Amino acid sequence: MMHKELYDLAYAFRKTKVWKHVYGEDLFAIRLGEEIGYCCILGNGGMCTALAVYVGAAGFSSLRDMLDREQNGAEGYLLQDCIQCSLEGRDQFTPEELEEIKAYCSAAGINFRAPLPKFLRLYPRCIPWQVPENELEIIRTALQVVLELARQVEKQGRMALGLRSVMVDREQECYMEGQRRKAGRQQPSVTIPLYTLTEDGLIIERIPLPPYQERKPQPPQWINDITLAKLKKQRKGGSYACDITYLPAPVDGNPPFFPAVLLTMDQANGIMLEPVMASKSTYDPDEMLGGFMDALLHVGVCPQQIMVRSEEMRVLLKDFCKRAGILLTLTDDMPDMDEAIGGMNRFFDGDEEELDDAFDEETLPQFLDSLTKFSEEELSDMPDALLMQLRMLEAEGMLPAELARKLPKR
Repeated sequence: MMHKELYDLAYAFRKTKVWKHVYGEDLFAIRLGEEIGYCCILGNGGMCTALAVYVGAAGFSSLRDMLDREQNGAEGYLLQDCIQCSLEGRDQFTPEELEEIKAYCSAAGINFRAPLPKFLRLYPRCIPWQVPENELEIIRTALQVVLELARQVEKQGRMALGLRSVMVDREQECYMEGQRRKAGRQQPSVTIPLYTLTEDGLIIERIPLPPYQERKPQPPQWINDITLAKLKKQRKGGSYACDITYLPAPVDGNPPFFPAVLLTMDQANGIMLEPVMASKSTYDPDEMLGGFMDALLHVGVCPQQIMVRSEEMRVLLKDFCKRAGILLTLTDDMPDMDEAIGGMNRFFDGDEEELDDAFDEETLPQFLDSLTKFSEEELSDMPDALLMQLRMLEAEGMLPAELARKLPKR
């Protein structure tokens, strides 16, 4: 049950229509005790209407990630780490949420009409979720600041409150083009207003934007010595390509998430080894490496060479390859892996017309065979789109018997 005060604030926010006067690029900050919340108000462009709060430098870096990948809108949206109060159509709510808002409107004497307020917690690579109780104070404070901001903007205009549009991505930050021209060749120092709400109104200071905090890949903390010893006794040979991708459909979780999947391909014949799927939204390097080593053990080969194309994969496999005597090579050239990932993504799309293009006669059996390695529990956590496709193949008699046996029932 959402707090009544938050609905009061959200409906007051809706009434201000402050997004008509403040742009999404007008970044500002608010005091949250010892933390700083970096905020933007969306809606001026007409795409969506929301107040978003990114807490601390790490949260703000997720905004930089999203803007840096703006050309890949869906991917960028999934990288966000923020809290939002958005205004949505009724189709974005569960029946229970609609009943809760309807009851609030009835008690408050407000017309039950869209857009309706929705409070969301966005975690990287997760489905938007409910805001945890210990973070509700953040969005409450942000809404209170914005209501005072709206009152002052209406009287004085946005410039009087120190608001200026800022373009920002992972590499740079700058004021809008017109302001750059005024500054001539010299790049102006980029600061944004920091608002502290008091009984007398807003105290306005100016602070620099926090620097980008790159998410550095973490190496595994341990390597299973028993599995490693077994691998070193196996036949040595072959070159394998390894990469981490993300399923394009969510699996069950709290919140549901888009899991990382480690794919391994035998370069000689294009056969995929057993994939390793993360059990959490932020994958555990120990879990991924352990699954990878088990997959190698299953095929009875210790590779001569492993090819990767990201620092993430290099960090994951570096110590293992050193101890196993495997040559680890960093390369940009992995066309067969790109084709395999593209086929997997099209398979998850659930479009029957795309299915024939996703895999050819050789690679589809390989993909299905890799799924037989998953347990019944892991298969039950698979996205609905994938399960639907598997049931279609089962009806056509194309599913391996072992996979059909473990496939969850409807």
